[in-house]
Amino acid sequence: MISATKEDFSIREAKRTDIGSFAATIARAKTIGKLTPKTYLNWIVREGFAFVAEEGERKSNTKKKKAMGFLLAERDSKVAAHVNYLYVHPRHRGQGVGSILMQHFLGTCRKKGIRYVDLHSKDKTAGFYRTFGFKSEGKYTVLFKRLRPN
Repeated sequence: MISATKEDFSIREAKRTDIGSFAATIARAKTIGKLTPKTYLNWIVREGFAFVAEEGERKSNTKKKKAMGFLLAERDSKVAAHVNYLYVHPRHRGQGVGSILMQHFLGTCRKKGIRYVDLHSKDKTAGFYRTFGFKSEGKYTVLFKRLRPN
Protein backbone atom coordinates (compact mmCIF):
# COMPACT_ATOMS: atom_id res chain seq x y z
CA MET A 1 0.00 0.00 0.00
CA ILE A 2 1.35 3.40 -0.95
CA SER A 3 1.01 6.00 1.80
CA ALA A 4 2.98 8.84 0.21
CA THR A 5 1.37 11.45 -2.01
CA LYS A 6 2.66 13.69 -4.80
CA GLU A 7 2.94 16.53 -2.29
CA ASP A 8 5.37 14.47 -0.21
CA PHE A 9 7.92 14.05 -2.99
CA SER A 10 8.47 14.25 -6.73
CA ILE A 11 10.19 12.05 -9.32
CA ARG A 12 12.52 13.52 -11.91
CA GLU A 13 15.01 12.23 -14.43
CA ALA A 14 18.51 12.10 -13.03
CA LYS A 15 21.13 14.60 -14.15
CA ARG A 16 24.87 14.31 -14.42
CA THR A 17 25.12 16.29 -11.18
CA ASP A 18 23.40 13.40 -9.33
CA ILE A 19 26.17 10.97 -10.23
CA GLY A 20 28.31 11.82 -7.19
CA SER A 21 25.58 10.84 -4.72
CA PHE A 22 24.74 7.67 -6.69
CA ALA A 23 28.41 6.67 -6.74
CA ALA A 24 28.81 7.22 -3.01
CA THR A 25 25.74 5.10 -2.22
CA ILE A 26 26.69 2.30 -4.61
CA ALA A 27 30.33 2.30 -3.45
CA ARG A 28 29.13 1.80 0.14
CA ALA A 29 27.14 -1.20 -1.10
CA LYS A 30 30.32 -2.50 -2.80
CA THR A 31 28.45 -3.63 -5.92
CA ILE A 32 29.76 -1.49 -8.75
CA GLY A 33 31.46 -4.08 -10.99
CA LYS A 34 34.43 -3.47 -13.32
CA LEU A 35 33.73 0.12 -14.42
CA THR A 36 34.52 3.16 -12.35
CA PRO A 37 31.35 4.43 -10.70
CA LYS A 38 31.32 7.73 -12.60
CA THR A 39 31.86 6.09 -16.00
CA TYR A 40 29.12 3.56 -15.36
CA LEU A 41 26.67 6.12 -13.99
CA ASN A 42 27.31 8.57 -16.83
CA TRP A 43 26.36 5.77 -19.23
CA ILE A 44 23.18 4.89 -17.26
CA VAL A 45 22.03 8.52 -17.09
CA ARG A 46 22.73 9.01 -20.80
CA GLU A 47 21.53 5.67 -22.25
CA GLY A 48 19.36 3.97 -19.64
CA PHE A 49 16.77 4.97 -17.09
CA ALA A 50 17.70 7.05 -14.06
CA PHE A 51 15.14 8.61 -11.72
CA VAL A 52 15.47 10.49 -8.45
CA ALA A 53 12.79 10.89 -5.77
CA GLU A 54 13.07 14.25 -4.02
CA GLU A 55 11.29 15.79 -1.09
CA GLY A 56 8.20 17.68 -2.21
CA GLU A 57 7.20 21.23 -1.45
CA ARG A 58 5.35 20.19 1.72
CA LYS A 59 8.33 18.39 3.28
CA SER A 60 11.22 20.55 2.13
CA ASN A 61 11.75 23.74 4.08
CA THR A 62 14.73 24.79 1.95
CA LYS A 63 15.09 25.68 -1.71
CA LYS A 64 17.38 22.70 -2.35
CA LYS A 65 15.30 19.54 -2.34
CA LYS A 66 16.84 16.49 -0.70
CA ALA A 67 17.04 13.22 -2.60
CA MET A 68 15.05 10.45 -0.91
CA GLY A 69 16.00 7.63 -3.28
CA PHE A 70 16.80 6.66 -6.84
CA LEU A 71 16.26 3.98 -9.48
CA LEU A 72 18.87 3.10 -12.11
CA ALA A 73 18.22 0.68 -14.97
CA GLU A 74 20.10 -0.35 -18.10
CA ARG A 75 18.32 -0.55 -21.41
CA ASP A 76 19.41 -3.97 -22.66
CA SER A 77 17.77 -3.62 -26.07
CA LYS A 78 14.86 -1.82 -27.70
CA VAL A 79 12.41 -3.99 -25.77
CA ALA A 80 14.25 -5.01 -22.57
CA ALA A 81 15.60 -3.30 -19.46
CA HIS A 82 17.41 -4.43 -16.33
CA VAL A 83 16.97 -2.69 -12.97
CA ASN A 84 20.41 -2.30 -11.41
CA TYR A 85 19.55 -0.28 -8.32
CA LEU A 86 16.47 0.79 -6.45
CA TYR A 87 17.62 2.63 -3.36
CA VAL A 88 15.59 4.51 -0.76
CA HIS A 89 17.39 6.32 2.05
CA PRO A 90 16.71 4.53 5.36
CA ARG A 91 14.98 7.65 6.75
CA HIS A 92 12.36 7.41 3.98
CA ARG A 93 11.75 3.66 3.79
CA GLY A 94 8.21 2.46 4.35
CA GLN A 95 6.69 5.70 3.02
CA GLY A 96 5.98 4.53 -0.55
CA VAL A 97 9.02 6.16 -2.15
CA GLY A 98 10.28 2.89 -3.64
CA SER A 99 6.82 1.99 -4.90
CA ILE A 100 6.34 5.30 -6.67
CA LEU A 101 9.86 5.13 -8.18
CA MET A 102 9.05 1.63 -9.51
CA GLN A 103 5.63 2.71 -10.84
CA HIS A 104 7.21 5.71 -12.58
CA PHE A 105 9.92 3.51 -14.10
CA LEU A 106 7.46 0.86 -15.34
CA GLY A 107 5.20 3.57 -16.82
CA THR A 108 8.19 5.09 -18.64
CA CYS A 109 9.13 1.64 -19.95
CA ARG A 110 5.62 1.11 -21.34
CA LYS A 111 5.74 4.48 -23.11
CA LYS A 112 9.13 3.64 -24.65
CA GLY A 113 8.08 0.19 -25.87
CA ILE A 114 9.95 -1.86 -23.27
CA ARG A 115 8.20 -5.22 -22.94
CA TYR A 116 10.53 -7.10 -20.59
CA VAL A 117 12.08 -5.90 -17.32
CA ASP A 118 14.27 -8.04 -15.11
CA LEU A 119 16.19 -7.54 -11.89
CA HIS A 120 18.04 -9.40 -9.18
CA SER A 121 16.59 -9.25 -5.70
CA LYS A 122 17.57 -10.29 -2.21
CA ASP A 123 15.16 -12.71 -0.57
CA LYS A 124 13.98 -10.04 1.88
CA THR A 125 12.99 -7.62 -0.94
CA ALA A 126 11.52 -10.14 -3.40
CA GLY A 127 8.00 -9.63 -1.98
CA PHE A 128 8.19 -5.93 -2.81
CA TYR A 129 8.91 -6.69 -6.47
CA ARG A 130 6.21 -9.36 -6.61
CA THR A 131 3.62 -6.66 -5.81
CA PHE A 132 4.50 -5.17 -9.22
CA GLY A 133 4.02 -8.49 -11.01
CA PHE A 134 7.64 -9.66 -11.05
CA LYS A 135 8.03 -13.44 -10.90
CA SER A 136 10.94 -15.73 -10.20
CA GLU A 137 12.51 -17.06 -13.35
CA GLY A 138 13.01 -20.75 -12.72
CA LYS A 139 13.97 -22.37 -9.48
CA TYR A 140 17.51 -21.05 -9.24
CA THR A 141 18.91 -18.11 -7.34
CA VAL A 142 21.64 -16.01 -8.91
CA LEU A 143 24.81 -16.36 -6.86
CA PHE A 144 28.24 -14.86 -7.27
CA LYS A 145 31.63 -14.99 -5.65
CA ARG A 146 34.30 -12.36 -5.87
CA LEU A 147 37.72 -13.99 -6.20
CA ARG A 148 40.85 -12.36 -4.91
CA PRO A 149 44.09 -12.75 -6.85
CA ASN A 150 46.69 -15.05 -5.31
